Order: sequence, then C-alpha cells, then structure tokens
Amino acid sequence: MNKTGKKLMLEELLEIEEQLSSKGRLLEQQKAFLRDAITRYKDGESLDDAFRKAVMPQSGRGKQSVSYRSAKMSRDRKLLRAFSLLEGSHWARCIELARLSANIHRAIKSEAVNPTNEVERLIVRAIDSGVPLPRDTRGFHDALKPFFTDKSNTFNRSVSN
Repeated sequence: MNKTGKKLMLEELLEIEEQLSSKGRLLEQQKAFLRDAITRYKDGESLDDAFRKAVMPQSGRGKQSVSYRSAKMSRDRKLLRAFSLLEGSHWARCIELARLSANIHRAIKSEAVNPTNEVERLIVRAIDSGVPLPRDTRGFHDALKPFFTDKSNTFNRSVSN
C-alpha cells in the first residue's frame, strides 16, 4: 500500500475509534487494543500484522473478590489448625478432616451440632466462614497443600489461627 493509501486507512481507523468511543460502545480493554493496533500500524506494520500483534488487556473477570479471598484464607487457617491437631501422614489427616467435616455437616442439617473437641470446633468455625469446605479427602489435601513445606509431615507453621 502506498503512503496515501496508508494515511487514508489510518485516518479511517482513528475515525472509527472516535465514533465508537464517543457512543460508549467500546470497553476500556477494547479501546486499548484498538489504540495498540493503530500505533503498530503507524510504526510501519501491515494492517493484518498490527491487529494480529495488538494486545488486549485482561479485565478483572474471573478473579476472586478481596472479601472472598479473605474469607477463604480464614477458613484455610482454621482447617490448617485442625489438621495440625490430628496425627498421621498428610493424607491420613485429610481423610480424618473429610470424615469429621461430613459428620458435622450432617449434624448441622439436623440442628444437633455439639462439637466435642478442638478439631470439631475448628471445623464448625471454618464452616461459619461462609466459604464452602472441600467435600472429599483430595479437596482437603489440595486446600492445605500450599502450607506443606516438604514431603515429610511438616507444614508451614507461620500461619496461625
């Protein structure tokens, strides 16, 4: 494409961006993408390459809210404390947490919750955090895995209740 054709194409792209922006039809991410493509085109890339290489900024969609992450962290700290009070390997303790959690959920449904020890009280408090507990052994293991420091039965004790 010659210089005149490129200049006309650029003017047309800028006009399209202005029209869409003024009518509020473009999201900020789309505006940034279009501006990036126009800049690349101005810098000498072909129109196809400019749009192919332009970057669309990521939106916040799919990210957990701060309040949810905070509640989940609180739940995990309580589960970690309950985990530390149990005996056995990581997996054996996760099996026990899953079993106790299922029993407590059944008791909550029948409104007969009466925790008899610290582990059960911690599980009830984790349930009260508002974030659902894992449903099985693998779920408990995955939730607590970031706290394990090595393959032995040790975990990061720096996280407290």
